Amino acid sequence: MLALQATASRTRTDHLAHQAETDALTGLPNRRALEAALTAIHPGDVVVVIDLDHFKQVNDVGGHEFGDRVLVDFAQTLASVVRGSDLVARYGGEEFVLVLGAGGAQGIGAASVLARLRGQWSLLHPTITYSAGASCHQDGEEPHGTLREADRALYRAKDEGRDRVVVSSSARELVGIATPVD
Repeated sequence: MLALQATASRTRTDHLAHQAETDALTGLPNRRALEAALTAIHPGDVVVVIDLDHFKQVNDVGGHEFGDRVLVDFAQTLASVVRGSDLVARYGGEEFVLVLGAGGAQGIGAASVLARLRGQWSLLHPTITYSAGASCHQDGEEPHGTLREADRALYRAKDEGRDRVVVSSSARELVGIATPVD
């Protein structure tokens, strides 16, 4: 009897822990889960911060139900293009973060993930774009510093016209993933 109660209690605890680290709308890991993942990143891992462009207009034109559907679609698209060892998290609002393992080749995996994302998303919602900033974690760097660098790169992407990927200046390894500017 005590063993059954202990098992049931552990199951409830595990369920609550899962709920605490999962975004209710998208089913992705949330900011809390991202915080835990950041503590485990290694040199060469890539952090990408992605924001849907002009999302307020998406809600204003299509309504909040449509906006929620777009967020779920984007979350599912993100989850479908990453590798099993990568993390996709909803950071807040219409902002998402990818933590992409280096796999021994700095930036190469990130380049293919972002290329797949661009292709799949443009087929699903061709009129809704996103901007992204990427940074490669450096040896000795504090993990949140890598996230801040990716976030700064995202703001540069938005300042430069949106619908593009910008790489942090310290991440020369990622030069192949930036969106060419016409």
